[in-house]
Amino acid sequence: MKNVDYLKNQEIKRKLGAKKSFFSLPDELSGTVGIVLAVAVSFLGTYFFLPWHGTVSAIPIVILCAFACVFLKCNEIFKAAVFFICPFSTSLLMGESVLNGVIFGAFSFVFYVLAYFSVSMFKKDTKIFKAVSVVVLLLSFGVHVFANSTPWDVSKSKGEILNYVKENYGGEPLYATDVRFNSFDRDYSLNLIPQHFENESLRVVLKDGKIVKDEYIEFSEKYNMLVGAGQITYVIRKMYPELKFSVERDRIVGYPFASSATVSPKADYSKFMDFSVYFTSYNSAKEFTVLAEECYRELIKSGFYCRTLTFYGGIGTKYVAKISVPFDSFVGNLANFVEPCNEIGFIYTALR
Repeated sequence: MKNVDYLKNQEIKRKLGAKKSFFSLPDELSGTVGIVLAVAVSFLGTYFFLPWHGTVSAIPIVILCAFACVFLKCNEIFKAAVFFICPFSTSLLMGESVLNGVIFGAFSFVFYVLAYFSVSMFKKDTKIFKAVSVVVLLLSFGVHVFANSTPWDVSKSKGEILNYVKENYGGEPLYATDVRFNSFDRDYSLNLIPQHFENESLRVVLKDGKIVKDEYIEFSEKYNMLVGAGQITYVIRKMYPELKFSVERDRIVGYPFASSATVSPKADYSKFMDFSVYFTSYNSAKEFTVLAEECYRELIKSGFYCRTLTFYGGIGTKYVAKISVPFDSFVGNLANFVEPCNEIGFIYTALR
């Protein structure tokens, strides 16, 4: 009788096992699916964790994906490694530095380890372990806030930066990227890309509610100074095609101005600019002064204007004298402005 009952029980277990195997995958295929799902889930979570997604990056998607990944049938070390590799490789493909890639990978790795530890503690029967599980969960959210801030803070900072850009560069053809949070400097930034300078990416940085860096101002200064130097070069080269000289951009005085900086062709900051022209082929005081004066007159005639233009004269490639000419008034005789670059090497005679 016992043998009959035993056989019946074995038959029931066999049927139940057959039904289970009908709905479940074979062990080999189940392992493969687990690996594929682990990679997919970890990539999804870590991709949106990367900081260039703005407000989305501040949403703890990576934590939810880490907890989902814990329940997948796959080697735990493999899953933890994937949480490091995915953000590391993705950030490198997006042009980030190796250091940033390591930092993003380390944060994601920590999220998975905390998720695994939290789930393991929660499965324990005692209340103290469940309490530890909750503490670990809160810790993971705290790490996420440290790394990517909060959605409302990111959104608020984005609005402040965009308002600044609108007030200062509202008429400029600019494209603005999404805002990015820097966990170590604790600041928010976005990049401005001028429509006609697509290779330029200019950061505007907000920290503690204040704009602390604006690379567009530096770019505008560089661009406008470059235009001015080009005008000087064109006028002098037209007069003296064989002349050996170079034009240097010195500075813009009082920049940025009360009005918005711009790279518009209509913008004119000439009266704030200082330039220098270096001659290397004239080795007498008279020749140098005559050349500088001819260039100066021709620049005025062409309509060019700047704050100060300084001519440097040399013997070979050694500059020993200079003439600094203010454009705020018409200069009668440039010889009155001759100065030594170096008193020891100054061999020019007085020209008055």
